Amino acid sequence: MDSYKILYQGVPGGPDTDTLLYTVPKRALTTFTVDGGAVDVTPSAVDENVQTLVTQICLCDGTGAGDTVDIYVVPNSEDSPGAGNLVFNSLVVAANTTERKNLNWPLASDNTIYVNAVTGSVLTITLFGIEVK
Repeated sequence: MDSYKILYQGVPGGPDTDTLLYTVPKRALTTFTVDGGAVDVTPSAVDENVQTLVTQICLCDGTGAGDTVDIYVVPNSEDSPGAGNLVFNSLVVAANTTERKNLNWPLASDNTIYVNAVTGSVLTITLFGIEVK
C-alpha cells in the first residue's frame, strides 16, 4: 500500500556537515520456520520492493540570518554525497522566509538524500513524499 508521509523533518547539522535526511527502505531477509527449522527466503519472493517519490521540500529560516544549502541525491552504489550527486547547489533561503520546491524525484531502494548547510545553521527542513510498495 502506498504511504503519503513526511520523510524528514528537523534541523540538520551545522555548516560543512553532510546530514542524512532520508533513505529509501531496502528489502530485508525474511526467515520462516518450517518443520522446526529456520529457512531463509530470498527477499524478492516475499518482501515488497519499496520505491519513493519525493514530492516537495520546504526549507524554513526562522532566525533572521539566512541560510545556503547544498542538496544531494545519492544512489545506493555510493557511500556519501559528492559533486556528481548535487541537485541543488547553494540554494539560498532568505532570512525569515520559507523556500518550497516541488519535486518529482523517483528513488529506488537504499537511495539517500543528504543536505549540507553551506552557511547558517538553524534551518528547519521538511521533506514530503510517497513510499510506493
